[in-house]
Amino acid sequence: MTRAAVSQLLRSMLGAADAEAAIKVADRMPIVDVSWHTRQQLQARAATGADEREHRTPQQQQDARWNLEVVLVRRGGGSCRPGSGAAAPRVVAPLFPKVKEEGWWVVVGHAPSLELLALKRVSFAGKATVRLNFPAATSAAHELHTVSLFLISDCYMGLDQQYEVVLDESAAAAARAPTSQFARSSWAAEAQGRADNAGAEGKVDGGEGSNVQQGKDGAAVAVAG
Repeated sequence: MTRAAVSQLLRSMLGAADAEAAIKVADRMPIVDVSWHTRQQLQARAATGADEREHRTPQQQQDARWNLEVVLVRRGGGSCRPGSGAAAPRVVAPLFPKVKEEGWWVVVGHAPSLELLALKRVSFAGKATVRLNFPAATSAAHELHTVSLFLISDCYMGLDQQYEVVLDESAAAAARAPTSQFARSSWAAEAQGRADNAGAEGKVDGGEGSNVQQGKDGAAVAVAG
């Protein structure tokens, strides 16, 4: 839909004055492009390939970490030329008691194990580079092959973004294969057990309190009734 068509639709719904105000607010909404690259490091020595990763000692596995560099480029109303040093744009919040600048949370997590790995808050006008460092394995010593990257606005709803970051291409591909030994990971089995317990408790409480459905990764998921 073209801008003219949107303007005409809003005018028919809100009237000329309110439609103009709504368009001005929409023009100031941030659009942020997200890109990243990763690099693994060991505390003692650098990794040299997949064979070495498979033969790491438990201590080496615990010491291994990932560096994730995230580049944010703001487009949309209120954006400034990258590197201009301008302050972050002000938030459209007429009922907020004081002036507020846009802020963003950059978060790295691992959904299967429900672990928060790293986070950092940033405010910027044109472009920002955020560097995050997190362990190469979960707290249960499961090596990370993929993680979730979130960009979360601290002021606007509906603008959050989520991406899957692949750390190890070969291992991630093996984990996605239906016949792979990774297809039923230990945390999926633990999720199955928790879902079974939740389903049993639902039946005791009334029979229709919850049910269990099959999730994408093969694990059962408890769903509220």
